[in-house]
Amino acid sequence: MGKGFISFLLTVGACTWIYGKFQRYSGNNTQQSLTAVGVAGVLIFIVSFVVLSLIL
Repeated sequence: MGKGFISFLLTVGACTWIYGKFQRYSGNNTQQSLTAVGVAGVLIFIVSFVVLSLIL
């Protein structure tokens, strides 16, 4: 599998977990949760892609 696909799968898993945490924390405020997950998702994807590029 390519490093882009692995980074994508890691990002999807992390964003799902973060979304659940923010939904509980914010009292089911979907807009706030989606904004936080979007920002976190971009950062997680970039970091994981760079780390995998260094390893592979």
